[in-house]
Amino acid sequence: MALLSKREIIEFRPIGDGLNAFRDEFVSTCRSSGLPCSVQSVHELDHDGQMTVSNRELALQSLCIWLILALQALPASRALPPVVGAHKNLFNDLSRLCSSINSDEFNLERLLPLSIAAFNREFDEVIWDKLYAAAAETTPPHPRPPPYVEQMPYSCSTSMISNSHERRDDIDPVLKKELGSIYTDVPGFEEAFFGGVKDLEKAGTAVFHRFIEGDDPLYRETAGWRDWPQSAEEKQVLDCKKSFAGSRRSKRSNA
Repeated sequence: MALLSKREIIEFRPIGDGLNAFRDEFVSTCRSSGLPCSVQSVHELDHDGQMTVSNRELALQSLCIWLILALQALPASRALPPVVGAHKNLFNDLSRLCSSINSDEFNLERLLPLSIAAFNREFDEVIWDKLYAAAAETTPPHPRPPPYVEQMPYSCSTSMISNSHERRDDIDPVLKKELGSIYTDVPGFEEAFFGGVKDLEKAGTAVFHRFIEGDDPLYRETAGWRDWPQSAEEKQVLDCKKSFAGSRRSKRSNA
């Protein structure tokens, strides 16, 4: 099936009464300010002294959002091509445009031609063309890649540590920041992570008994691990563990 052209989509999916809610809101805004029902009346509210600049901007902003939401609700918005090629359809562009209007940094005068066309019930094609023009003005250009220097990472993580020669005092803060909050004595932890290991408790008990057996055991209830370093620095702890492994191998060979 051949794809419909933009003109055919507009013809087969007319606006009809789809913008009546916007027109009603527009008339209500003008009447509440005692002004004629025209777009220029809202545009010049601050010059008449009947509304502050801030309130005038809010009134225009509200009307523009009403208009964009009304256009977005029309079936044609989901069938018309996008302004930005990466989007699926015009519906996505209208979502972005509505967010821009609500940001308070949008130049509302860009939407005045569209608002005038919608209020004056101009032809559907004219209204959609003016919408495309307004949306195109608000589409940011494709960002250029930053210079090589700006692409260098500012954060530090353990993945950036390429060897084991870093000082423990330097690595520990990085690791702690990377891990975030650390909790101890979490209920159900052992069951959740080790519950599926068959006979784990039995095997662990057997191994531990090997450490406490003999005349000179590696572990005593009253003293803790034998030759455990006082400062618990990394190198000393690793050397101590190596000595434990050597002691176990020596006992096995003598058994």
